[in-house]
Amino acid sequence: MKKFKILNNLNYTDDDIVKVVNDIHESGYGKLESVLSKTLCEDLANAADDIEKDKLKLIEQKSLITKTLSKSIKNGQIFIRNVILDKPELFMPLIDLKPIMLVLEKIFKDIFILDGLGISKSQKITKRKFTITPPHVDSHIVSPNKNHILDIVACICLDDFTKYNGATKVWPKSHKSGVLVHKDPKYKNKIPSGAIDLICSKGDIFFFTGQTWHQIGENRNNKRRWGILSHYKRWWIKPSMDYTKCGKNIFKKLNDTQKILLGFTSRSPSPTSGRLKTILDISKLSDDYEKAITS
Repeated sequence: MKKFKILNNLNYTDDDIVKVVNDIHESGYGKLESVLSKTLCEDLANAADDIEKDKLKLIEQKSLITKTLSKSIKNGQIFIRNVILDKPELFMPLIDLKPIMLVLEKIFKDIFILDGLGISKSQKITKRKFTITPPHVDSHIVSPNKNHILDIVACICLDDFTKYNGATKVWPKSHKSGVLVHKDPKYKNKIPSGAIDLICSKGDIFFFTGQTWHQIGENRNNKRRWGILSHYKRWWIKPSMDYTKCGKNIFKKLNDTQKILLGFTSRSPSPTSGRLKTILDISKLSDDYEKAITS
């Protein structure tokens, strides 16, 4: 049985991990530089281009599955969800990259799962009626306590992120505000001051907490700017996608960490199961897909 390939030759040190974790706690975001090779990033960005073309054809055919993509395009963003199911050989090895796992383990100190993975590109707005998505947070609830971080987003930069092609904007220390900025009447139709552009190079990985205020930047020069957004949550929060429905062909290629991230060990037990607790030790998860999703 052939597993998904393991990505090696990643550039980072233990000191880099510690610094990023400290930065996330202090400012709400942090960055690892030049982690992935430029060649790998270029290959993934080209694959993202191909996926985009296929999705745009579906939009032309008025396919219902492109409804959310059409909406994101109108807000200046190409955001294609769940590419790990469309192209698992390419994207599944990215969900458990070692440096990402090390950062998340130090922050969560708990079991965590994948909420979703998608590819994102800032799109130059050419029609006046289109508007950039306003500042928002990804968490359902927020707390200024650093021990209450519920989710983390990791972005793998496949292209350079500049202030001209739509680098992500963040509001430093906004994760300590306890404010859901997109739901606060104070900020309705008003952009808060204090944002900075997360300038990154191809191969960088940046992180921000789910409660950090952020916004996709405006693409003013129409240069390509793909990023892979992986959203991770504590295991007891319902994910936006049930990845346990991935099917047996994908399941049999997953390693143990990937099975945990896709939620196979944090599913609610079935009525006929002898299991009472939600969390299941990975060693007790069946290698048989049908048994794994019915235990």
